[in-house]
Amino acid sequence: MIAKGRRTKKSKKPKKLTVKKGLVAKKTTAKKSSKKTSKRKVTNKKVSKTTATKAKQKPKTKSAWKISPQEHNSMEEVYVWKRENSTFQFSEEIHSGHVLVVEKPDLSNYDPDVGVNVYEAFDVLEYEFSESWSGNPEFSDDVSEEERDHLWNLWCEQGESGLIDKGWRLDLDTWFYGPLLVEEAKYPHNPA
Repeated sequence: MIAKGRRTKKSKKPKKLTVKKGLVAKKTTAKKSSKKTSKRKVTNKKVSKTTATKAKQKPKTKSAWKISPQEHNSMEEVYVWKRENSTFQFSEEIHSGHVLVVEKPDLSNYDPDVGVNVYEAFDVLEYEFSESWSGNPEFSDDVSEEERDHLWNLWCEQGESGLIDKGWRLDLDTWFYGPLLVEEAKYPHNPA
């Protein structure tokens, strides 16, 4: 995955003199010359156009590829929670969204009826999903009715953190179905 970052130039600070025990450090200063120097004529040199242009340019954006389903409600997140031998899972249908990926995707083997697991198939840089709603949860047989109600309420009230605090771990898959739209995009994405 590509990391975001910005380099900054460090300013040079004057070196500090260090004093060892029992020794006195001498501070040396440059002597000023008492001789008069002749005045130099200052000329305004023109900076080359390429140098001036380079200084004004913003960092270049890289190409990325935006993948999104062409139809609404063709995205799904599948949550599988596990603790020891117990599991419970549910899915959230997502109204719309997209992912930005590093390379142009090869969709020659893509089957719109089967779909694609986005994070398994692509190197995702960024994503945006909106408006989702949960389906009915399914629990393994070893989870009691009381525990099922408790876990579902915990999910609804506290989300992932509530279940993680209780010792559950999450496997999350995001699926796109149906015809996909692939278009070139600039990265980093700046919607403003």
